[in-house]
Amino acid sequence: MRLSQTSCLRLLFSVVLAALALHPATVGAAAGDAPLPNGRFYTEAGGGGGLGFPIMNNANGAFWTAFQALGGTDALGYPASLPYQEGGFTYQAVQGALLQWRPDLNTAVLANTFEQFSAAGLDAVLLQERQIPLPISDDGSNGNYQRAVTIRLSWLTDSGIAQRFYANPNPAVFKTWTRDDAIQLYGLPMSMPEAFGPFVSQRFQRITFQRWTQKVAGMPAPNTVVRVLGGDLAKEEGLVPPEAQTPEAVTSVADLTVPNETPAPGPAPTPVIGNAGTIQRATGPNQFPLFSCRASAMNPKASQNVAAQTAPEAGQYLLYGSTPVKIMHDNNCWSPAQLRQMRNHRNLSDITEVVIHWTDLDYARSVYALQRGVSVHWLVPLAPDPSQPALEMVDPRNAAWHAGPLNEGVWEDAAHLLCVPGTTCLPNGNVHSLGFENVGNSVPNAYQVGVMTDIMASLIEEGYPIQLDRQHIVGHKEINRHKPDPGNLDMNAVIATVRAKLNSAGTAPVALPPVVTPTPTPPAGAADGSSTNPFILSGAASGQLVGDSGGAFTYYAITQPSGDPITLQFSYTGINAPAGAVGVSIFQGLTNLGTLSPMGGQNGETLTIHPQAGEDISVQVFSYVPQTVSWQLGVG
Repeated sequence: MRLSQTSCLRLLFSVVLAALALHPATVGAAAGDAPLPNGRFYTEAGGGGGLGFPIMNNANGAFWTAFQALGGTDALGYPASLPYQEGGFTYQAVQGALLQWRPDLNTAVLANTFEQFSAAGLDAVLLQERQIPLPISDDGSNGNYQRAVTIRLSWLTDSGIAQRFYANPNPAVFKTWTRDDAIQLYGLPMSMPEAFGPFVSQRFQRITFQRWTQKVAGMPAPNTVVRVLGGDLAKEEGLVPPEAQTPEAVTSVADLTVPNETPAPGPAPTPVIGNAGTIQRATGPNQFPLFSCRASAMNPKASQNVAAQTAPEAGQYLLYGSTPVKIMHDNNCWSPAQLRQMRNHRNLSDITEVVIHWTDLDYARSVYALQRGVSVHWLVPLAPDPSQPALEMVDPRNAAWHAGPLNEGVWEDAAHLLCVPGTTCLPNGNVHSLGFENVGNSVPNAYQVGVMTDIMASLIEEGYPIQLDRQHIVGHKEINRHKPDPGNLDMNAVIATVRAKLNSAGTAPVALPPVVTPTPTPPAGAADGSSTNPFILSGAASGQLVGDSGGAFTYYAITQPSGDPITLQFSYTGINAPAGAVGVSIFQGLTNLGTLSPMGGQNGETLTIHPQAGEDISVQVFSYVPQTVSWQLGVG
């Protein structure tokens, strides 16, 4: 069973927090940090330029009081997000954890972040990419909390991790420290300690500890225990919404609250084209050459993005009906291997649906957020303004990262399955859809509806088979019950407006051609060798890795194993590394079939694995050495 914040934990939360509140936290002061009314502004997690995140007592909850009570920056790291809402609760990320506002307790508590990873289906990702152990599914407590405490604390069998777990993390703040305080700060163990290359890792409800066991140049010394920062990891894995990850300037903290009211839309201005630059009329689906996703787009997680290559068509304008739309095409989209069925360049017959959103941000912040972590085809401003044009951010022939998993019963069918190598096929709203993000957090106004319908009508004229009915034109909340956007926008009126524009142009909507859903097959040589997009391995492979404290990895897949034993041979050159620093681990599903990690000078060792028949094998080549290592892998 998986422990959660049940009623048996609520008393513990309230007692511990009341005790901790007696000890105000000391906080560091970096350049750009600033005191605020009922809080403080921190720049350490803002990415530079004086940007950062405030933590405050306000309408979102008393996060500042709880942050201090729990040990402040020394215990939790720096604030790493704005407040956001999820599942009926308000959260704020700090580097080490997620804080959750609990109105019933009138305080903020540490959320069980690593249980949220399990609920999001990320356990296999954490295992293969982060070397975080899988949770033990049943601890044998039968739901009895005190028995669960006894059983799970008995899993602290690594003396170094156990010592770190029980130690007072900040004696200057916490004058006393008990076992229950440690449970409150870190949660209970979710796994036993497990060895991964040069370190041992143990997973807790709110944190993961790693104790380094090998001496590796540039890495923590042996027996050093370091923590995997749960809040930062939650941001990277998408548990924190992208808009909450956008740092702010200290001068704008007054409006950093989760919106409680929806402002009324302003008057609808008359569209203008003035100062729109060189405008080209859209002539068809091949208006511009389709380029592969650029460097910033290969992984849709903000922390892993890099500066994008400028698209050749960037800065030009397309004229969709009466709406000038500036072309960007240099931000996020899905790489070919991510869309296993469509390979990124979708056939026109795939593109039949539209999802309408709002950004919950102003124009500048919307652009910033949509270049980091998520993507959308078009951003629609509140009003016509040459300095804030409508933007086409992803070529409509590509799929964008905007609608995500489905949980409302709409489109949950075989045609909407997204199948990524190494994961279970799941219904996903991005497969067949185009996405519109409207600036703001109110029902899209008349100007915004005009822009969207201009674009939809023009696309249908160009040959896109968008279906004008309520099954295919939807708001985000209709496919994801956790989303409020786009409010109570009248979708039937949107559809009618598109039809009227098509009729006035003498164009009838294109009939839906048959959609052929191919049987998912592994791509022959995926583009990036990640855990979800592995290269296909047959015979031998080689490459180079430069590791860091988090490790560097390349992934391969051995397809359709017969169940017969497989022997792998691994060697590397470039450094005389200790055992555990460079090697290869083999997985089948969530089972680790073995790890081969020889000491430098003992190259050429072999490992024989015994897989189950009928399930692909994932092969992870890893290095924790901060210099170039050339490796060779053979399969016999």
